[in-house]
Amino acid sequence: MKKLLLFIFVLILTVNSNAQYGSIGTVDARSLGMGKTYTSNSRGVNSLGINPANLIFSDEGSIDFSLLLPAPSLSLRGGTDFLSFDNLNYFFGGVNGSGRVLTEDDKQKLNSLFQQGGLVFVNISANLISGSINAGKNIGTFGISVTDFAGGKLRVPQALVDLALNGNPTEKVFNLNDAFVQSWWLRSYSISYARDISGLFTEVFQKFGAGVSLKYYQGFFDIQTENINTEIVTGDKNVITGSADFLAYSAFSKSFGVRYKFEPEVASANIGLFPSPAGNGFAFDFGFSASIENDWTIGFAVTDIGSMNWNDHTAKFVSDGEIFLDDISNKDQIDSVKEKLTGEAVPIGGYSSGLPTALRFGVSKYFSNDEDFIPGNLLLAFDYNQGFNDLPGNTKSPRFAIGTEWKPGNWIPYIRTGLTYSSLIGLNWTFGLGFYTDIFEFNFATNEFQSYLMPDAVNHTSVAISSRWRIN
Repeated sequence: MKKLLLFIFVLILTVNSNAQYGSIGTVDARSLGMGKTYTSNSRGVNSLGINPANLIFSDEGSIDFSLLLPAPSLSLRGGTDFLSFDNLNYFFGGVNGSGRVLTEDDKQKLNSLFQQGGLVFVNISANLISGSINAGKNIGTFGISVTDFAGGKLRVPQALVDLALNGNPTEKVFNLNDAFVQSWWLRSYSISYARDISGLFTEVFQKFGAGVSLKYYQGFFDIQTENINTEIVTGDKNVITGSADFLAYSAFSKSFGVRYKFEPEVASANIGLFPSPAGNGFAFDFGFSASIENDWTIGFAVTDIGSMNWNDHTAKFVSDGEIFLDDISNKDQIDSVKEKLTGEAVPIGGYSSGLPTALRFGVSKYFSNDEDFIPGNLLLAFDYNQGFNDLPGNTKSPRFAIGTEWKPGNWIPYIRTGLTYSSLIGLNWTFGLGFYTDIFEFNFATNEFQSYLMPDAVNHTSVAISSRWRIN
C-alpha cells in the first residue's frame, strides 16, 4: 500500500491526451494546440468525448481511426499552482550534491509560496483505439473508442509546511482543513452515433446535427478524501494536542497487490494492460452542432453524465478523536498521532463517486484562401467549458479559451496557437503543429508554450501527440 501511494505521489509531482476528458483535462493534440477550443471544430475521432454531434461533418463514406501504432495518441500534463521550476530547484534541488540549508529568509519565502496555493496536479491519458465511419446522411455516423485516463490532485496544507519550517511555537493552532487528495485510473469504452437533421432548421442553418455517446467505465484504482477537519495546537514544553476528524475512501484492483492493514496476507501484484477492475460505471454524452454558410460553426455538448460504483477491494479511512503528544520518543504516541491524521482502514462493501461531468459551448469561423487579408486557410475559435464537480480533470471554475489554426501553404504544416484560462490553472499559452498526408496525420502540442520560453519561471508543463488515419 505504501509503495503504491508513493508511486501515485511521485506521479503527481512529476507529470493531458487524445482521450477528451473533463473541463480542463486531457484532449487531442490538435485541439490542445488551439487552446482546447474543440466544441465546434473537432472532427472524426477527435470529437469523441467532446461533442459527438461533430461526427456529422465528416465526408459521406469516410473512415478515420487512431491506433497505438505507428504513433500513439497520448499526453501528459502536471505541475502546481504555486511552485515554479526555479523555486523547486532552489529549495529541493540541493547544493553540490547535498541538501540546501534554509535560512530564515528562505523559510519565509517557501512558507509564503504555500500560502498562495499548495495544489499539485497531474493528468495522463492514452487512446487505445478509436474509429468513426460516416454511413451516409440517411443512416448517420458511428464512432467507437477505448481510452484511458489517470489523474490526480492533492493540496498540501499550508499549516503543515509552517509547522515543518518553523517548529511548534507555544499556543499556535495549525489547521489542516484545506488538505485533500483525489486520484484515479479509469478506462472508457464508448459507442457514439450522430445524425444530420438539417431538414428541421433549413431556414436558419446550412447543416445541423445531434449526437450521443454511451459509455461503460472500468476503474482500476480510486483514492478520495471526503472530509478533513483536523487541527493541531502547540502548548508548553513541546506538548501537542488537537482533534482529528477524517474520512476518506479507496478502491484498488486486485492486480495491484495492495494490502490494507486489516488484511492478513499480502496479495501478489500482476499489473498488465487489462487489470481486473475495482469499479464500474455508466455515462453518456450528448451534443448539437450547426454550421452557417460553411464559415461559422456552433457546438454545444454535455459530457460524462453518470457515476462510478467502486465495489472491489474497497476501504474507508476514519479518524475521530483527540490528538496528544508530549514525548516524541514514545512510539505509541507517535503511532497514535499518525493514525489520527491518516485514519484507520475499515473494510466496506463499496461506495459511489461521480464522473467529471462538463458543459461545453464553442463557436468557430473559417477563412478560406479566397480571403484577401491572409494567405492560406485560417480557423478562429472560442470555447467555454464548465465542470459540475471538482474531480480529477474537472473544475467548477469556468474555463475560457480562444485559438487559431493556420495553414499558410501546401508544404507548410498546420500552425496552431491559443490562450486558455481558468482560476485553477491560470492563463496558458498553447502551441502546436500538424503534419498531414492524404491518409495520415500527426499532431504535436503543448498546453504551456511559455514553459519552453521561460522554463524556470513556470509551475506546470505538458506535451501531447496524436495521430489519425483517414480514408475518404
